[in-house]
Amino acid sequence: MYENNDTDLFSSLDTLILNLEPLQLIKDKIEIEQFYAKGLRLKAIMKNSSFNFDDLTAFYKKPKDSVSKELTKPLKYNISNIELKDAHFIFDDKNIDKETHINDLSFTIPKIVWDQQKKSNADIAFKFNNGGYFQSLFNINPINGAFDAEITLNDLSLQSFYEYIAEYAELNNFKG
Repeated sequence: MYENNDTDLFSSLDTLILNLEPLQLIKDKIEIEQFYAKGLRLKAIMKNSSFNFDDLTAFYKKPKDSVSKELTKPLKYNISNIELKDAHFIFDDKNIDKETHINDLSFTIPKIVWDQQKKSNADIAFKFNNGGYFQSLFNINPINGAFDAEITLNDLSLQSFYEYIAEYAELNNFKG
């Protein structure tokens, strides 16, 4: 997929595997047995408060004069074997003239389940290149609104955030 100028690359993908269970749609449930993406490349550019993908989000927004359809049944989905392999993301912030690269991002999420009538869990974990990791545990009860969440960040390198904070504070040192 190219930028509006039809020359610069916005996004590309080497391999996409999506294994659906279409019969589950009869039960008002979205079931994906496997979602695998390899070699995803994506470049997001921000200038002022605009992004290079704003035209895509605007395209999919519902027109104001359209009739909205209410969901009559609770949303349910079950997504298993989610894997992203060898992804490369670039975030080009023109406001501070900095490009942030995330190279060779790979992670696996065994399962995400959501049922608006029962308790649901969404747990995610992945490792950073420097040996650190991110882990989140979410338990949600949509009936009474109760939830608990635990987020753990271990050995997150803060240096890539320096330019964002330097605009608002005088820093002698930024480590952690």
